[in-house]
Parts: sequence; C-alpha cells; structure tokens
Amino acid sequence: MSDEYVLIAMGKGSSYYESLKDKYQSEKILFIPFIRPPYHLLVTKAASIGVLSYFPDSTSISSVINPLYCAPNKIFEYARYGTPMISNDIPGLYYIFMQYECGEVVRHPMTTTGIKATIEKIYTDYDKYASGALRYYRSVDIEEIIKSVLSDK
Repeated sequence: MSDEYVLIAMGKGSSYYESLKDKYQSEKILFIPFIRPPYHLLVTKAASIGVLSYFPDSTSISSVINPLYCAPNKIFEYARYGTPMISNDIPGLYYIFMQYECGEVVRHPMTTTGIKATIEKIYTDYDKYASGALRYYRSVDIEEIIKSVLSDK
C-alpha cells in the first residue's frame, strides 16, 4: 500500500500474534498490546477502516464462540464512529456488510493482493461505506434494548 497507510494490529501475546509481530513489525505495521474495554474504543475511533478477521476453529469451544460473539460487537463499535470495515469472508460479517453497505469482505483465500484491492474499493466510495456504517449503528435502539433487559428481572 502507499505510504499514507499504517496498519495497527491489537492483540494478546499468543504465539501466533508474536510470530506475526516478529515477521511484520515495521513503521507501516504497528503491533500494540490488547487494550481492555472501554479504552480499546480510542483505537477503534481513530481507524479510517476497521479490519476484522475471525477464523473459527473447531478444536475448542472458545474458538467457535469468539467469532460469533466478538464479530457483531466489533462491527457495532466501528459503526458507531462511521468507520467502514473489511473482514475475511464469514457469513455473519458478509450479510451485515451487504445489507448496510458498511464494509467489504476479502474473498477466501485472503491474500495481500485481495486485501489491497478491498481497501482501495472502500476508498473509491468511502462516504457510501461510512454512511452505511452509521446507518447500521442507528438501526439498533440500544436504550430500548437495555430497558427491555432490565424489565425482565
């Protein structure tokens, strides 16, 4: 990508994360430690494109639940700030992106060429994707949901 891009990866110190960090860390790719909620929203708010990648792994229940639970939450967080998104091609992300025009998926298998083309596609119509992200965020009445949960004591 051109010099105006910087990729920031946030994560825990797993062996996979550490191997990526060792291989790719540079002035253009920054690895930062996991930031606990709600402070991670400071990173989310500063993004020009949110990057989501979830790879379910049937070897453990947490590897299956993480994409199902975390992906919708992270989409909602980026949408709050009108941030377009890209992700790998899993149905839960794909359908929200298509319905609200708030992001694009990188078709399997993910390649650097595919990621670059997807980022460039978003930047060719950035306002459409940003508006779609805000439309998705506004489609949920969070106050009504909280009232409903609290009334079901």
